[in-house]
Amino acid sequence: SYAFQAAPYLLQRFGGFGTVNVGYAYRWLDQSGNNAFVPGATTPFFTAQSTQGNQVWAVLRSGEDFGRFLWSVRLIGSVFSGTSVYNDAHQYTASFQTSYAVNRWLAVLGEIGYEDARFSGVLPYVVKGMTWGAGVRILPSEDSAIIAAARQRDGFISPFADVAVALGSRTRLNGNYREALSTSGAQSLD
Repeated sequence: SYAFQAAPYLLQRFGGFGTVNVGYAYRWLDQSGNNAFVPGATTPFFTAQSTQGNQVWAVLRSGEDFGRFLWSVRLIGSVFSGTSVYNDAHQYTASFQTSYAVNRWLAVLGEIGYEDARFSGVLPYVVKGMTWGAGVRILPSEDSAIIAAARQRDGFISPFADVAVALGSRTRLNGNYREALSTSGAQSLD
């Protein structure tokens, strides 16, 4: 596997009101190898692929003027070319995300949005519809955070978890779980 990504962006802060982040990412991936099958399956779970992707994004995120209430508006558009499911594929999302800090260590999370995605294949996979998410963020210490949520994305509902725990002054344990419509190569670039 060979992968390359370049992602220049601009970040502008507007005092305590918030920040704007606008950017572009070019992604290139080439995976070679033989098709791999699960015993008894007729469809391979791995095929060689080459993919290029162009992504643009704009994010407006609130600042400290909003106190315990934080929010962000995200617009992300990606177009792909190459082989496999990414041939002439696209993925566009718009979302509004919020969080409210109940106290120092607990916040309630929410998200609503829309997605339009198309991936190629023998039977193209097309998703157009609402997205949502709900969960909690727990801060057991200043250097640790745990996020657990349920989300509707990529056409299905799935759990999401992201954990960062400080084990010492110089050691941090990170882990996450998510289910997404992707390939192993695309996940390496994400």
